[in-house]
Amino acid sequence: MANKDTIIDDLIVGSIDLHVHVGPDPSHRAGGTRRYDVAQVGEMAKAAGQPAVACKSHQQVTASLASLASRMVSGVKLLGGITLNKTVGGLNPHAVRMAGELGARILWFPTHHAAHHNSTLVEGGKGDNKGIRVLDEDGTLLPEVHEILDLVLHYDMLLGTGHVSFPEALALVQAAKARGIKRIVATHPLSSNSSRFTVAEARRLADLGAAVEFTFVAMMPFSRSSSPNAKETADAMREIGPERCIISTDFGAYATPPPPEGLRMFIATLLNQGMAPEQVDFMARRNPARLAAL
Repeated sequence: MANKDTIIDDLIVGSIDLHVHVGPDPSHRAGGTRRYDVAQVGEMAKAAGQPAVACKSHQQVTASLASLASRMVSGVKLLGGITLNKTVGGLNPHAVRMAGELGARILWFPTHHAAHHNSTLVEGGKGDNKGIRVLDEDGTLLPEVHEILDLVLHYDMLLGTGHVSFPEALALVQAAKARGIKRIVATHPLSSNSSRFTVAEARRLADLGAAVEFTFVAMMPFSRSSSPNAKETADAMREIGPERCIISTDFGAYATPPPPEGLRMFIATLLNQGMAPEQVDFMARRNPARLAAL
């Protein structure tokens, strides 16, 4: 029987990180830098034996960056996307169509500019409660959201719920499933102050067909969030069902290790919490591969 170290090495090969922040990026630091640019992220994923990696920005479309970097990095798929924050016009179907034509593989609903994201910061005295909502005052999805979901289906994108509230995420997932969108991720609903869903709420999204994302950045020592610790994370995964979850890093900041090393650390952490290799395989390899349409 393989020892735990060998199992960790085996599981990182073929894993896919669907949440890596890449440079150049106006979100962080002077000059619009992240720790690694798109090509560097691709090279590290390739060296680790990862067939693909998702390239994310809160502020700009990464589809063109991923396309250009793919000419420099062979043997790994760089998945670009769009996040519907104010810098692309918020809930802007025109930007979504443009991203789709550029080859965007992932669409995230608002993150840093979501009203729910900002309301959680208010509680900590760090933000305001203004921001983008996907529901009107009656709790109905806005017309432009329906248009965006139609475009997600047309361009066959993976749908991420972003940093919206649970009622908003629930409405998005229900509407997406009704349209025939099959690849949906509930964006780290338990791993960040920007979400704060309950395990029961995350499980409900999984019941509707969304994969529930857990991110390792929330467990890093510098994290400012009150996220679940390793044991609480493993317990939540067991309650939701590992076959309905994915793990990713959400790395890219200067304080974080290289993303493949972060995913390796996450895998090791979960094995140390008693998760079976088969369960981790679902979350690190099988589910992300399906969601990435590989």
